[in-house]
Amino acid sequence: MKINLFRFGKIDEELEDEIIYNITMVYEKSGLYPDYLEIYLYESTRDMEARLYRDATEVGAYYSGDIYFAMHDAYYGWPRIHICLELLKRLSKDIWIGGLLHEATHAILHGSIEYYLVSIPSDLNAYCLANKLSRDYCLSILHYISLIVKDYHVTKFLLKYNFTDDEYPFIEYTLDVKDILVEYGNIFERVRKNIILLSVLKSVATAIPYLNISKYSTEVGNTITEILNYFLDDYKIDFREFINIFSKFNMDFAHDLNLFTSYILEII
Repeated sequence: MKINLFRFGKIDEELEDEIIYNITMVYEKSGLYPDYLEIYLYESTRDMEARLYRDATEVGAYYSGDIYFAMHDAYYGWPRIHICLELLKRLSKDIWIGGLLHEATHAILHGSIEYYLVSIPSDLNAYCLANKLSRDYCLSILHYISLIVKDYHVTKFLLKYNFTDDEYPFIEYTLDVKDILVEYGNIFERVRKNIILLSVLKSVATAIPYLNISKYSTEVGNTITEILNYFLDDYKIDFREFINIFSKFNMDFAHDLNLFTSYILEII
């Protein structure tokens, strides 16, 4: 495996070494790895935002504007991991290590362009046309559905290769959606509420595989139930039905994307 490292701003060498170590640990432990990987280290959020916006625009990918301390894409046909040290340093080490494991796994599972330039499923396109919704809004829905599917796949992979305890602090962090729920409570437009719902379901989907881990299942189950209950005034979301959708996933991206799209269109 070849890794190319790109630095933007002042990057601490010791922290850089730790980042590389934790990313490559996924490949060493699983025995699976991308042939080629680019890692971008940014001193500031501003630099990372500028790069992601420019690259997404250049290839015609949907750009949501969401920024996390670590992110993955494959806009140019190979996996790239972007890490913002300004954001990473605000987190405890166990959380950011889990985040790096997560993004490193994306590079294995979703390291090619078709995972980022996704065709709009026919039923989603029909829904948007019937409701006279903009193409940009339709792409926004598709963006979050694809993230839901990919993030679920990533956690399944990490549990398969015994990263269960290493990844859990990141799962807890991901399930902390209090700020998003506050924003949701202040919004009245249904189309905007739909997007916030999907962004929260992305966090939930990342954690769902832990429902099968006895050590964590109760805590994760209670947290997911609490989150889903928050939306019951606006959406008919049944916990068991929601979880059952994921039990039908077969780890094929196109299959699982279409399956979850059909489910979402029934509730929004």
